[in-house]
Amino acid sequence: MWTGSFLRICLVNLFIFVNFHALLPTFPFFVTYLGGDAVTIGLATALFSIASIVSRPFVGWLIDTRGRYAILVLGLIGMTLIPMGYFVSAGIATAVILRTAHGVFHAASSNASSTWVTDIIPHKRMGEGLGMYGLSMAISTAVAPALGLAVMNAWGFRPLFAIAALTALAALLTGMGIRSRNYAVSDAPLRIRELFEPMSLPAAVTQFFFMMAYGVVEVYVAIYAASCRLPGGAMERQARIKMHRMDYGILLTVTLLCAFGLSACGSNTADTPNKDTQQNQTDNNAGTNSADTETNVPPEGNVNSQ
Repeated sequence: MWTGSFLRICLVNLFIFVNFHALLPTFPFFVTYLGGDAVTIGLATALFSIASIVSRPFVGWLIDTRGRYAILVLGLIGMTLIPMGYFVSAGIATAVILRTAHGVFHAASSNASSTWVTDIIPHKRMGEGLGMYGLSMAISTAVAPALGLAVMNAWGFRPLFAIAALTALAALLTGMGIRSRNYAVSDAPLRIRELFEPMSLPAAVTQFFFMMAYGVVEVYVAIYAASCRLPGGAMERQARIKMHRMDYGILLTVTLLCAFGLSACGSNTADTPNKDTQQNQTDNNAGTNSADTETNVPPEGNVNSQ
């Protein structure tokens, strides 16, 4: 499982979500900087999410028909160029349009990466592989928002957007080096009904409510911290209270170790069949062997004749 292709796709996923999480709590400040209010911030966030949600079913069809590599490269090119477009944003309208397009390209790259990794991981170790792959997103969640706020507070928006573009470029260069492309490409035409799987509805609804709570907190917590004059929330240097580097390092280390441990334990559990499954497989094998034995026994008349 631990092949070069698997490590590269994990790095690609890490860079994709660093680009996403670094801008998630900081983009509202950019909208405010351009003269927007809370309604405009909510509109920009909603359009990013809606564009990502609406495009994902169609992106999935493109991934199956055009290939993982092509859609991943296309999405990462867009994620590299969009932050650079924020540099030349003439106003709120341009920033909101670019943010909406950013959601589409994020959907393309993240969908392609998540689909491609299932082709790279051996089937018998799928749970373990996906757990380790998901760890890259957990690392991004733990590090990237704080990194984005720190860069914004220290140097402003232009270096922040440059870092976001560089992480997407790093993902693009890393993804182009993946050699494992042993996946089948479908030639099925686009059918709207086939884009939605009813069996996935319970998991989708669960994820919807989880991400609704997460998104609200992640987007507005920095603005709330700024209104309370807490450290890291405002851009004014005098309002910041520095955390001791040793404490921050210990906190980050513990967070990453917990994420790694939970991913490893959960993935190994997912790959281990339960007793009922093992018993059913044993019974099925026993029944198959018994049927084969009965089939190979010659008729009674043939035995007597011999």
